[in-house]
Amino acid sequence: MGFWYSAPNLEVKQLKLKTPIVLVLSFALLEGLTHFGNLHGDSMGYISMVHWFMGQATAEEAIVHWRGIGQGNTYDEPLLSWHGFLRPVVPGLATPLAFIFGASTAIAIVNLGFLLLGTFFTYLFTARFFKNDLLGYIAGVCYASAGPTLVWGVAVQTDGPAYAMLAVMFYTLCFWSRPGVKSGIVTGVLLGLSLLVKEITIVLAFLMLFLLLSQRTKERLTYTIVALGIAAAISLSWGLLVVGKTYLSFYGEGIRYAGGAYAGAFAYPVIFYDTITRGFHALIPFLILGFFLVEDKHLKVLVRILLAGSVLLLAWPTLPEIRFTFILFPVVIPLAAFGMDHAATILANRTWFRLFTKTQWVGIILAGIILYTNCYYYFIHNYFRLPTV
Repeated sequence: MGFWYSAPNLEVKQLKLKTPIVLVLSFALLEGLTHFGNLHGDSMGYISMVHWFMGQATAEEAIVHWRGIGQGNTYDEPLLSWHGFLRPVVPGLATPLAFIFGASTAIAIVNLGFLLLGTFFTYLFTARFFKNDLLGYIAGVCYASAGPTLVWGVAVQTDGPAYAMLAVMFYTLCFWSRPGVKSGIVTGVLLGLSLLVKEITIVLAFLMLFLLLSQRTKERLTYTIVALGIAAAISLSWGLLVVGKTYLSFYGEGIRYAGGAYAGAFAYPVIFYDTITRGFHALIPFLILGFFLVEDKHLKVLVRILLAGSVLLLAWPTLPEIRFTFILFPVVIPLAAFGMDHAATILANRTWFRLFTKTQWVGIILAGIILYTNCYYYFIHNYFRLPTV
């Protein structure tokens, strides 16, 4: 199955917004509201950016306050904190709301919208990829209840919106975009905006380059050049004109932050493995099951996405973190959903487990996963916070 050209030939059934996806989105809304507005080390920086957009702070003041939230951190060089200015989309969207709710709450509200967007496109990608709505529902629930989503999804951060843009763009690349100039323009604009949400979405550019290597045609080359050119123009224009820095400068900052040497996944493979296990938790057994059962045509697509994400994870110089490793969710969650569906089928046909149907077993497994991740992050990390007025 060719990655790009296969989508029109999948004979996918028409997907409609049925009651179950409304329930999945309602569940995502509940998860977002009960983990609303968590504050982390970079949160004050995004709040300061909103104040900057509102005209209540200068850029210099916003930069100086970037890492000031309750940590007592001081830096000899305030420019160690400029990198957040490469991520203006979320603070920009939050600015109108900030006049009513305040900057912190406004950012969380915007991120709540991105959580619903990411949940929907994770559902949509999985359902269309496997031609199975049930797998889409499973994937949507797994995305909304994943540990990194609970901790960072609706926090005063930009990680959650970056996850959502990955879901949107992987769906776009798989099922909408076609080689050509017009498609390249649209893809380039979306990719450029994704980079301005957070730079981890660069994995989308890596995927496009992998696709070019696998399908070396004139149309593919034109599409890739147009899309990546527009994306680079959008993101670099903001970085150079407003911040005076580039993403290459940001990588250099990462090296400095790591102590002047590479401290990434290759240097600390045990920590990297730990971020995988703690990032995906109970999905891992179903991921393994799905890997052995999925058809080769589907696995080839997922492996390309995995390789694109791995380039960033292995190249990034700082210690591996759960919130970065979670960028592999477009591979892990659909494959785990596929494995979970097969596990439920097996259980429903076992002599001692026929008390429940396949769909009921799916519900039982999902309920266990939801309970596990929510309890883990509540009792271990205490990430449970309701909106306040």
